Amino acid sequence: MRKQMLVSIVPLISTVTPTFVRNASKTSSLFPSQFNSYFQPNPQDMVYTYNTDIETLMKSGSVDSALQLFDQMPMRDIITYNIVISGLKRNGLSKQALYVYSQMVSQGFVESSSTFSTVLSVFSQERLYQEGLQVHNRVVVLGLSLNVYVGSALIDLYMNMGLVDIALRLFDDLPDRNLATWNQLLRGFGGFGMSQKLELYYRMKREGVVLNPVAFCYLIRSFGNESFVDHGRELHGYAIKVGWAESDLFVSNALVDFYSACGSLMDAKKSFEVIPIDDVISWNSLVSMYASNGIASNALAVFSMMQIWGKKPSVRSFVGLLNFSSRNVNIILGKQIHCFVLKLGFDHVSCYICSALIDMYGKCGEIESSVSIFESVPRKTLEVCNSLMTSFAHCGIVEDVIELFGLMVDEDIGFDEVSLSTTVNTLPMSTYAGLTSCKLLHLCAVKSGFDHDLAVSCSLIDSYSRFGDVKSSGQVFKQLSSPNVMCFTSIISAYSRNKMGTECCKILEVMINNGLKPDKVTFLCVLTACKHSGMVQEGKMVFESMKTVHGIYPESQHLACMVDLLGHKGLLEEAERLLKQTQFNNDSVIWSALLRHCRAYHNETIRSLEIEDDEKEFLDLPSCSSEYGIKNLVNVDSFGAAGDGVSDDTKAFANAWKQACSTAAAVLLVPPDRTYLVNATRFRGPCAEDLIVQIDGNIVAPDEPKKWDPKNPRNWLYFSNLKGVTFQGHGVIDGSGRKWWAASCKKNKTNPCVGAPTALTIDQSSNIEVNGLTIRNSQQMHFTISRSESDSKIGTGDDCISIVNGCSNIKMKSIYCGPGHGISIGSLGKDNSTEFVTAVVLDTAFLKGTMNGLRIKTWQGGSGYVRAVRYKNVQMHNVSNPIIIDQFYCDSPKSCQNQTSAVEISQIIYENISGTSKSPNAMKFACSDTVPCTNIVLNNINLKRTDGKSAHTLCNSVMGFAIGYVQPSADCLTAVNNSLCEAETEFNREYLIHSEL
Repeated sequence: MRKQMLVSIVPLISTVTPTFVRNASKTSSLFPSQFNSYFQPNPQDMVYTYNTDIETLMKSGSVDSALQLFDQMPMRDIITYNIVISGLKRNGLSKQALYVYSQMVSQGFVESSSTFSTVLSVFSQERLYQEGLQVHNRVVVLGLSLNVYVGSALIDLYMNMGLVDIALRLFDDLPDRNLATWNQLLRGFGGFGMSQKLELYYRMKREGVVLNPVAFCYLIRSFGNESFVDHGRELHGYAIKVGWAESDLFVSNALVDFYSACGSLMDAKKSFEVIPIDDVISWNSLVSMYASNGIASNALAVFSMMQIWGKKPSVRSFVGLLNFSSRNVNIILGKQIHCFVLKLGFDHVSCYICSALIDMYGKCGEIESSVSIFESVPRKTLEVCNSLMTSFAHCGIVEDVIELFGLMVDEDIGFDEVSLSTTVNTLPMSTYAGLTSCKLLHLCAVKSGFDHDLAVSCSLIDSYSRFGDVKSSGQVFKQLSSPNVMCFTSIISAYSRNKMGTECCKILEVMINNGLKPDKVTFLCVLTACKHSGMVQEGKMVFESMKTVHGIYPESQHLACMVDLLGHKGLLEEAERLLKQTQFNNDSVIWSALLRHCRAYHNETIRSLEIEDDEKEFLDLPSCSSEYGIKNLVNVDSFGAAGDGVSDDTKAFANAWKQACSTAAAVLLVPPDRTYLVNATRFRGPCAEDLIVQIDGNIVAPDEPKKWDPKNPRNWLYFSNLKGVTFQGHGVIDGSGRKWWAASCKKNKTNPCVGAPTALTIDQSSNIEVNGLTIRNSQQMHFTISRSESDSKIGTGDDCISIVNGCSNIKMKSIYCGPGHGISIGSLGKDNSTEFVTAVVLDTAFLKGTMNGLRIKTWQGGSGYVRAVRYKNVQMHNVSNPIIIDQFYCDSPKSCQNQTSAVEISQIIYENISGTSKSPNAMKFACSDTVPCTNIVLNNINLKRTDGKSAHTLCNSVMGFAIGYVQPSADCLTAVNNSLCEAETEFNREYLIHSEL
């Protein structure tokens, strides 16, 4: 009896003095030996003691001490493992928690409901969905699937996987559901379909579930997303009845967000007014509300009032205003908010603000600023990477999207549905990606559990179809458990793209039978498919049902498809009647499509119609993505062009040019699906205003160099003295240059080096716009702009920009170069010639993957000068020779002899140049020993090696100086004779005036 009493007291002693119990063997010598058995610690009581200590340490954040105590335990039980696993999860060490769980299972311990609840939440949090499914199997085997805590964790897992139906089934199977279980389901309420939301809401009311403020916030937020105004008002009334509307700040702010999402700004403002004025959350909610609804003046007014009342803006306010700037492409407001962010020090505190800044600059077209902010972020989070990725995609820099996705995987940043969807969408536009890349990303989505995400699935459907694998698109669609309107539209678009009109109509019927309402995009895809497949009757039925059945009024795109469909089948009168019956009977786009079919069917009655416009409009022709306004259409066919690729159409083009050039608001049209043989021709201005050269067909040059017009040895299509002319279309300018290149000394060193024509030349012109044209097989150079103003995005196999002899007063801005050989001045001085280039400015450029960056190249033996050149605000990515001056240039089949004379190079400024170098020498100044380079200025240079190794500067006979931060170091520059201050002052006074050209 006495022994039992002592043993029963041990837990109490252990709790108070654990050290005494652990060291009982040492103190037992104080008592007679017959009492030793009373002081031997009970192993089970020791486990309890250890468990208590470990739990205390975990709650206090002393994880290392808790784990050390865990390792010292001679015996453990399931409670021990539960405490350690939950403690590690609580302290953000999810992976270690899973490791301890695997140890527990391997040692034969059987999980309890607490174990499964914790482990499943870790799998859900870390997106380890496959492992979570395996643990679900163990739950079923052990018979714990009906436990309310385990069931809640399983519901959360499947909700995060996007498997709403399975989550609801698990919820229905639970015999007892408490409010916490309902909240678990409501937390993912936003992923439910419209009918599912309403059904669950009414079910809660039937079962008499008493809401708490958390459940209320989940519900009201979800209804706001779908604009369920009536149901939201009902909940609002309930909140007023129980007193939450004014007493609970989270409920009050949730109501502001709800009415904001529904577009009911007056109700949102009323909900805001009942909130105490000292609540900063509500102020930020109101700023975000006005910004998200596009009311910038109110948002900024509230933002200013916050400053007056001494309320500090939160991340939400800044993100809302930056998102407004992004949506409206308001770069000025965005920069102002950026300055405010910098002032308050939020730029490195919140990844959400950094993400919003990256997105804002990207959507406004300043991708360099987006990259700069991304590189300045100390920790690259998933949100930041996704913002840069979507910015790249918006700016059409598709290769960087794919590269960034690889970086996110390599750096263990991870990815989500946004990353996958964006990357998959860009694959068809990539030069290097193909169907295999699409399948690899599909496998990646399956492994990570994102294959059930609707956005990822739609992207896969679209990309597979663009690669021609419509079968895979169909398989992805069939695997969706609850496809929405976007999913159906994606598969219809996929079939439409591959001219499968019958399948599109069937999918549309299935969509309608499933209770989904097609939108305008859905109908446009179906009509396009009918047009491609020649399905006139089906197209008519779909077009009529838009208004009569679905209440959707056709827009100009739908009508254009119908006119095109009828026109292809020769039903021109019916197409004309349809067009005249609509509100778009003055639409030049659709009339242009109809007239094109009239020409094909030789229908002179309709073809003689005149299109009247009072103003120039920018339009989208059905045959291309070009935009132009039309009053007077000048078709080269009307001037006798054969368009067969054999007959000489030079005279017809010249006569058509004369007519178009002398007519205001004219369009010189080169029709599609035809090929025109044109010899070397000069098209001269000045021309009447608003001239558009619309090239939708193919223009080819004679393929025999020996028969080339000797009067134009270096030009083929030469345009000069133009102002405000637009060159556009989806046509091809083909220089037939194969024989020219075969005779080149670059291909065959035995051939003489002679000049060859440039395919397209624009000379002495201004305000010229060139869009969408393809130039290929050029005799030597694709495209030359001389003595003109131009902004460009250039990718080529040679210099992106080549500035040659006689150029002066040139300013280049916003240049994207890559791939190519970089931006070059020269080559100059060949064959001992005297050549000059002066007053050149390059401001804001991005070079990617080019063989050279900023290059000046001259031959030995020449004379003249390159003077007063400024390069500033240039970013480079993986560029060989980012900065190079080469006075020993030799592009010749024979080695070049050393000569003493050289083209003088001086007054060259490099300012704000940054990026990565592919070559060890990031800066190379190879100047002549007899004619050194002088006054070379380096200001704020930051060039690093792509591989992380040290970059270097190579100098030979170069004099100049460095200002500010210069990396790599340019100590090899030889200082000029006079002082640095004097040199800089003189340089600024005499040579920098050209930067304002």
